[in-house]
Amino acid sequence: MVWDGDYYYMIGYCDNREHMRNFRLDRIYKTPVVLEYEDAVPEPEDFNLADYSRKVFRMFGSDEETEVELLCETGMMNGIVDQFGTKVKTEEVDEQHFRAYVTVCPSSTFYRWIFGWNGGIKINGPDEIKAEYKTMLEKAFDSMM
Repeated sequence: MVWDGDYYYMIGYCDNREHMRNFRLDRIYKTPVVLEYEDAVPEPEDFNLADYSRKVFRMFGSDEETEVELLCETGMMNGIVDQFGTKVKTEEVDEQHFRAYVTVCPSSTFYRWIFGWNGGIKINGPDEIKAEYKTMLEKAFDSMM
């Protein structure tokens, strides 16, 4: 179980999707059947809860992990480290900017996190992630009309 964004989540293996998934506890409407240990699927050997939590923003996201390149103002480093940890790959661009290479499960929550930096952090790639973010922003703008 993980506490994230004021909610508890159970992280477990989903037989239907054959993948690790998040289940928000207050949204489980039926008592789950908990398997005996012998029948349960053990967590994958390469599963790291801390890394997983950094990639899945507020426990919402796709199953697909994507490496995203972010262009950041230098003052954004603490925000990057707070979200992705001290081992995040970064490189200096110039005196005012750096690049951060992060692995995320793209979601509206990730895009909301980017938006919250008011332009201090920008998605530099891949193009499909930039396009998805742009589409989300356009829908939000269009809803104001």
